[in-house]
Amino acid sequence: MLTKIYTDGSQTQICFIIEGRKPVVRPVKPDGEKATVNEAEYLAVVHALQEAKNQGITEVGVFSDSELMVKQMTMKPDGKSKYQTKNVRLQQLQQLLGGLMVHVKTTFNWLPREQNLAGKVLEQEERKKRRKQ
Repeated sequence: MLTKIYTDGSQTQICFIIEGRKPVVRPVKPDGEKATVNEAEYLAVVHALQEAKNQGITEVGVFSDSELMVKQMTMKPDGKSKYQTKNVRLQQLQQLLGGLMVHVKTTFNWLPREQNLAGKVLEQEERKKRRKQ
């Protein structure tokens, strides 16, 4: 049975929501350093697939508003991705995802920002941070 996962990332945080579970928000990097938004988008999926694997989930649909990541991870019939990955760090993250996808069958789906549940959670987190400042 396919489980939906919503993912999003910012320079400082990632969020993923596995269908039927509470949102998970984590720092994008454990040391508090920033990442590029594209790295964060990939890292959100990495963390989500690791968690799905740990929970015994074997088939997921990842929903993200990152068109770049979705197209880089979606394969055409010839086995090549729709968008070429030129950035070395994103290539490394793509390989990491490929290793996780051996255990969790994964499809990637783009959706508009306003429909991304994980994006809404990150927006709320950012608002909370601003209020504290």
